Amino acid sequence: MRWVTRLGIPLLLLFAAYTAWPFVDLYRLVHAIERQDLAELRRRVEFRTVTASLNRQILQSYLQLSGKAAQLGPFGQLLIGAASAQVDQAIESLAGPQQLVDIMTANEASRSEPDSAPRLLPRNIRDAWNLYSNSEYSFDDFYVTVPPSRSEAQSFRIRLRLIRWTWKLHEIQLPDELRARLARRIMTATESK
Repeated sequence: MRWVTRLGIPLLLLFAAYTAWPFVDLYRLVHAIERQDLAELRRRVEFRTVTASLNRQILQSYLQLSGKAAQLGPFGQLLIGAASAQVDQAIESLAGPQQLVDIMTANEASRSEPDSAPRLLPRNIRDAWNLYSNSEYSFDDFYVTVPPSRSEAQSFRIRLRLIRWTWKLHEIQLPDELRARLARRIMTATESK
């Protein structure tokens, strides 16, 4: 029975540390966003993959809003690459540390009181439990929805990936309303050319 205790306690501690680890890096990432610490964001974000994620989502919304998605027909997914050339420059203006801060805080700021700072992390025990219970783990991927106090339609679904012993932001699923707002901005930019 002693060997079970000697083996069980360290395994339990390792499991607890593994479970908490991505939340610690998530806290550091969100804290950098809220403080607008661009140097820290450069260390905690894989901008190449985040940009590709944003491009794909905004382009799909752009095609739907502009009516071009229906014109693409059954080969729509194949032709999205061709359409991306038209909006690529405008979408590229969204890729960078300051733009990430603007995107992540704009959605929250538009819903909160004008003088309050946007909050992406839990404010109370219930929010912390929602954050934990709605998270998903795989070996090197961690999915979580922030802010936990908002409905899924108003939240970001983010994916952190373990890269060189640090959980880094790898992908962002934008809320539908924000994705449509950014697509409209791209439409305006491409129409004015």
